[in-house]
Amino acid sequence: MIKLNLKNTNLSTEYEKNRILNLKTIAIHKNWTNEQLSLKTGLSVRTIIRYKKEIFNTEKGDKSFVRTKHKNINKVKDRKISDDLFQEIYKQYLETNNAIIDIERTDNELSYKEFYETFLDQNIKEKLSYSWMIYRFNELGFHNRHTTKRGRKITRDLKKIKKLNEETHMMIAEIQNKQNTTKNKEWFWI
Repeated sequence: MIKLNLKNTNLSTEYEKNRILNLKTIAIHKNWTNEQLSLKTGLSVRTIIRYKKEIFNTEKGDKSFVRTKHKNINKVKDRKISDDLFQEIYKQYLETNNAIIDIERTDNELSYKEFYETFLDQNIKEKLSYSWMIYRFNELGFHNRHTTKRGRKITRDLKKIKKLNEETHMMIAEIQNKQNTTKNKEWFWI
C-alpha cells in the first residue's frame, strides 16, 4: 500500500472528506484503468488523471504532501466587494422600486435586470457584473419575485389578469357604444 502524506488531517468540509477518500482509493488501486477508478469513485476520468498526477508527483518527491483543502475555503474571492456595498445597492433598489410603484400605481416590481441596466451607477457596474449582483443578493437573502420560479409565475399571472381586465373593459365599452348608437337610432326613427 502506498502511504500518502496528507496535509490538514482535521477535516471540516465534505469536500475534504471526499477528496481524501478518493485519493486513498486511487492510491490503493493504482494499477486499475482510469475508467475502472472512475466507476469506483464516481469521479470523471479527467479528475482521476489529475489525482493520479498529484499522487505521482508526491511519490516522486516533487511535493511533500497532497493538498486536501479547498483553495477557496474562506471564500476570499467572494469578498472583494463587501456586503455593505450590496446592502446599499439593495436599499437603492428598494427606493427606486417603491418610487416606480407609486408613480405607475401597479403591483409590478422592478426586475433586477432593469435596475442594473437603467438605475445603477456606471462605476458600480464596472466593479460587478449583473450575474454576480444576483448571486450576492440571493446569498444575503435579498429576493424579489423575479428571482424564483414561483415568483416569475405569479408575475406572469398578474400580467395576464391585467391584460384580461383591459380587454374586458374594452369589450364593455364597445357593447355600451353599440347600445347607445342603437338607442339613438331608435329615437331617430320615432
